[in-house]
Amino acid sequence: SLRFMSGQTVRLTNEDGASHIYPVASCACDGQHLLFLIRRRANDDFGQSVIKDGAPGEMVRIEGPNGDFVLQEDSIAPCVLIAADEGIGYIKSLLEHAIAIDNADWLHVYLVHEPAWGDKVLNLFRSWEEALDNFRLTGLSQQTDANTLYGLLQKDHPALNKCHLYVAGPTALVGPLGRMLKGLYG
Repeated sequence: SLRFMSGQTVRLTNEDGASHIYPVASCACDGQHLLFLIRRRANDDFGQSVIKDGAPGEMVRIEGPNGDFVLQEDSIAPCVLIAADEGIGYIKSLLEHAIAIDNADWLHVYLVHEPAWGDKVLNLFRSWEEALDNFRLTGLSQQTDANTLYGLLQKDHPALNKCHLYVAGPTALVGPLGRMLKGLYG
């Protein structure tokens, strides 16, 4: 069993020494069943080996957990979560934890479409929207930029500074969006 907090990462290393850092994409409420969203990337030898050869029966070393991108468990403030690209693993973990402990007034997820994940991830998020009264999902195009997203956030949440905001994705989106949001959160 791995003791971790939703939103943290671990380093996975296979028997051949290939390794990569991934967010744990499962809920911290179940440290025995770990999920990692792994896709084919040129700079990820571990992911390439898993996708090419599979890993049944192979020992994988887990180092971690690391990171402080975690759910604010002691607050009932509304949560706005933005997931793009590899950030989906972080946000999925945070959502499962928030749903399990039922601590947020409401959850609004902005999910930037990522064709590599297929429909499985989108369908999971849609199922939460259908099952939970306090869950809202907004799907966004893969071409959504920080300016467009910032405008949408301001329109949807005039009191955004009263919400917990979790943003995970590529630096090209997260960096500029973070600079725009800095004024709201100080």
